[in-house]
Amino acid sequence: MRDFVITVLVLAVAGVVAGILWSLAAPRPPYVATSDGPLLADPSTQALIAADGWFAVITGVLGLLCGAVGYSVSRAGAARCRWWWAWPRAGWPARTWRW
Repeated sequence: MRDFVITVLVLAVAGVVAGILWSLAAPRPPYVATSDGPLLADPSTQALIAADGWFAVITGVLGLLCGAVGYSVSRAGAARCRWWWAWPRAGWPARTWRW
């Protein structure tokens, strides 16, 4: 249970950091204030697509980094991770993954 809580907290902090990075890196589309509320100054702007691209890049890199760290930790602490073998006994992970 302790490993689960640590993992969730680390990933939550990593998500906040990724959100801040995305906020800083993504271009901001220009808006115009009107009496009806804010509207895009140029509806065909590429800034909206670029923001999605930056989101994909940042979260993709973060996901690969989390996967690499998780894999290296699980390999280093393989003795502590034996629950993975005992938990599914006849379940799908034991049949699908070849360790």
